[in-house]
Amino acid sequence: MSDTTQLSSFIEYVCSSPKYAMLSKDLVSKIASEELQNKGNRAKALKSTRTRLHRLAGAFIPSNIDYAKWLRVFKDLPSQITSEHLASLKQIMRLHSSTAERLPYLDEVYKDIFSHIPSPSSILDLACGLNPLAIPWMPIDVDTEYHACDIVLPMLDFMENYFSVFRPNTHVFEKNILEFQANRSFDLIMLLKTMPLLAQIDKTAPDKLLSRLNFKYLLISYPLQSLGKQYKGMEKTYRTQFENLIANKPFQVQEYKLPNELFFILSHHD
Repeated sequence: MSDTTQLSSFIEYVCSSPKYAMLSKDLVSKIASEELQNKGNRAKALKSTRTRLHRLAGAFIPSNIDYAKWLRVFKDLPSQITSEHLASLKQIMRLHSSTAERLPYLDEVYKDIFSHIPSPSSILDLACGLNPLAIPWMPIDVDTEYHACDIVLPMLDFMENYFSVFRPNTHVFEKNILEFQANRSFDLIMLLKTMPLLAQIDKTAPDKLLSRLNFKYLLISYPLQSLGKQYKGMEKTYRTQFENLIANKPFQVQEYKLPNELFFILSHHD
């Protein structure tokens, strides 16, 4: 069996898992290729591939969301955003661990954060999860461009269908942010609870990503408790991680804190 055939077979085997079949094929192929080359042994490569994929995305792959059902729910609602519509958005965001943790503070968190960010005309939400569904709670103009990317394919398909009806100037796309390269500037880029995941994959990944972003404002957040709702000294750890990330870089930094999430707003010095 040729090396190319062996690699293709290995990638297909990794993707045969229902969990990892939901992820970007480019990302799975990249990690699987690296691990097969590094380990040589197929069994060891499979274990290390699954470990890396789980660290990057495993905890945030919502396996309990019936996207077809939720599309039917929103299809039956009027095109304008009503209280019933907002309630439905909260229900589906509750099914994704990252957005679920932010729900108790949804009415104020974005109002408070955006008070430090002059009306952005363009937003990029990296590794977005279901966060774009929180747009109705963001004090942004109806014509603000909102771009969002992630690696979970069924979730992206759902949001693409949803926004085509309810907010057509929201653009959703598949992208592995380990290889993200901005080809334009954005008024605001959001990286919510993402830097710790990148650092687990590659300690240099957060700094590399930051160097490739072009923005007026950058919103970075870190979780203050685990998915099991344990604090475990996470604030101290992530403050240190953030301070190391921006050391010797010309940013102004503002801080905003929820009981379970720490935000930093970065902007360039004038």
